[in-house]
Amino acid sequence: GWEETIKKLEPIERAHDTKEAFAASIQKIHADLTLYCDKALRSYNIEEDVAYALYAALSDGFVEADSPYAEGFPAPLNREQLISAPLEISCVASWPFEGGENYLFCSKMYLTERSEIPADSLADEARENLGTFDFLVGVRRTPVQLYDSVCVSFSEPRLEIRLDGIKRFNSDDTEKRLRRILQIIQKRYREVTGQQLTLPAPRNFFPALQDLYSKPDGVIGELGHLTDAAGIYKEKMRHKTRDVRTDPYHNGGAEAVVDLNIFSISKHWPSPSGHGYPEVAIPAHFAVASEQDPKITVIHVLNCASQEDYEFVMDKVISEE
Repeated sequence: GWEETIKKLEPIERAHDTKEAFAASIQKIHADLTLYCDKALRSYNIEEDVAYALYAALSDGFVEADSPYAEGFPAPLNREQLISAPLEISCVASWPFEGGENYLFCSKMYLTERSEIPADSLADEARENLGTFDFLVGVRRTPVQLYDSVCVSFSEPRLEIRLDGIKRFNSDDTEKRLRRILQIIQKRYREVTGQQLTLPAPRNFFPALQDLYSKPDGVIGELGHLTDAAGIYKEKMRHKTRDVRTDPYHNGGAEAVVDLNIFSISKHWPSPSGHGYPEVAIPAHFAVASEQDPKITVIHVLNCASQEDYEFVMDKVISEE
């Protein structure tokens, strides 16, 4: 647990000869996890001159140093601060990397939870005022701080938008934030350059599905596919080390089907940095597999502990297109 981890770290933090190195390590871990761990990704291939122009526009006073989210950054706001913080997305920091720049955005969303309230937990007066019900439901809205990022790369000219909170919020919420961050970028570009930022269509990840399935490397933990007989199948292994492709039930059915018509997949590999199993999940509704020109423009890059892990996963995905 977290409390036990803190106890183990405290002696290192207090030691004079390790304190500075410890602080630098913690900051790097925070930066890597903020930028690369559990992100919904949308990517645009852009021209090199556009990448440099966009970098110049976003480097010219784009970071909002007076934002409430920037005051204690990289530490998150406490609950009281977060409740009073604005909903609007703010750019609070930027980090260079070899061949480009990352821009970090903070905002908040509310997580709505509903749970049954036991009748015996209410005071007698409250029960009398409420009358007779089969059950009572309480609604709790909890603010969640989000760390989204935008990557502008020159070496392989592209624009990436990476969103946080994908395990807490649904695809509609993700799509709204993707559009809002893109609007913020386009507005800034227009203000600085006087021109419109014209982007191509987002990268289509649908072609990667079949090759990720076909390549023997890694482990496929989940697979969604259609059959020629109009069957819809979603297979998932109970253990992370088990591969859908080795399951006897899957093999028996796959041998009888000419084309699996894959519409979703989850695949992971051992981390090149030795930290866990970075993963790509390409989620989609089964209807996409039946479209004449199928497109999937959002993928989930999960469990990456570093830039090395993230680039490893992206190389696997992009090389399969």
